[in-house]
Amino acid sequence: MKTWCQRGLRMSDRRCLVTGASRGSGRQIALALADGDTQIIAVGRDRAALESLRSACPPSRIQIACGDVTDPGFQRELARLAGEAGGLDLLVYYAGISQ
Repeated sequence: MKTWCQRGLRMSDRRCLVTGASRGSGRQIALALADGDTQIIAVGRDRAALESLRSACPPSRIQIACGDVTDPGFQRELARLAGEAGGLDLLVYYAGISQ
């Protein structure tokens, strides 16, 4: 599978928050964006999985946030992180519930 960079879509010097980044498609999206020189805030509920994602990305391109996106307190934390990053250029809202 070609990444966005390989297809000619440039995301360099962009800031993106990816929810559902712990596993599956959310993780793959975060990896592809980091490969394209995008600054990532990776969000999920599984800290170990987020740490694994962080170790697979260039350290300067990823920040992790572990929590539940339905929690208002965590939503405020994400807004704070986005503000500290200088705002967001892209939001990938891939959080979901699997049963």
